[in-house]
Amino acid sequence: MKKVAIYVVAHKPSLIPHDDVLIPIHVGRAASRFKDEMADYAGDDSGVNISEKNPQYCEMTAHYWIWKNVKDTKYVGVCHYRRYFGVRISTENVDDLMSDCDVMMVEPSYYMDSVYSYFAKFVGAENMTILAAVMKRQCPEYFETLERVCDGVKFHPFNMLLCKKDLFDDYCEWMFSILEACEKIIKPAPYTNARRALAYMAEMLTGVYFIHCGMRIKSVPYYKLEEGQKVLVEHSVEEKKSLDKYEQMLQHELAWKVKEDRKEKFENPAILLGLKNDGIEI
Repeated sequence: MKKVAIYVVAHKPSLIPHDDVLIPIHVGRAASRFKDEMADYAGDDSGVNISEKNPQYCEMTAHYWIWKNVKDTKYVGVCHYRRYFGVRISTENVDDLMSDCDVMMVEPSYYMDSVYSYFAKFVGAENMTILAAVMKRQCPEYFETLERVCDGVKFHPFNMLLCKKDLFDDYCEWMFSILEACEKIIKPAPYTNARRALAYMAEMLTGVYFIHCGMRIKSVPYYKLEEGQKVLVEHSVEEKKSLDKYEQMLQHELAWKVKEDRKEKFENPAILLGLKNDGIEI
């Protein structure tokens, strides 16, 4: 059995650092114009796959491919051609790195407004309402966690994670059951960012899953690869203290209106009426 494999998601030819545990994977290969240039990458169009849905699912087509096709690997992870975990991960040290956690994720990002407000800008309020309705039907026990995450001011970004393969499989089974149900309802959008609604949903839901399941999350910094140079993105100790105070302050300010906001988020009468007029009953 292979000890660890971290798949580096890329949609175009990229300079991938050489590392024994890093495996470049070409996402969206089914319709890509870079097939020849990226022939030495793993492809998300082999085996059981949803490669043709990459414009909607983005890096999640790699998650799906790993879930369905990777066997006999103890730990699996996902990062990006421009973003890498800010800790050295190797066959020799991965057991020690993961001994005090269930999943490794990127340090949380913080926002001036709620997580809901941040994602609604990209996903759209209608699609957030659809997501909430799907979760209420399919996994109502997770809905309170979704509300808490949406009420908050931080989340783990980029759909980057490292965990044991069996946990990754459980996470993917849950995740794609929700995304596929939403996909059947969501109206096609004309703009690139709007077409990525499912990928943005996944970015938020990744945290929801691991928080709800009570998993031990290890937060680590990440590297941005810019012009061949690695730039570490990390909160200093003092920044972390400030962010903790900032989070507490914002949560205190938001707490008084959370109950009202929750109903407005997911049960807004105007949004529900608009969806009904679009032929969408939820």
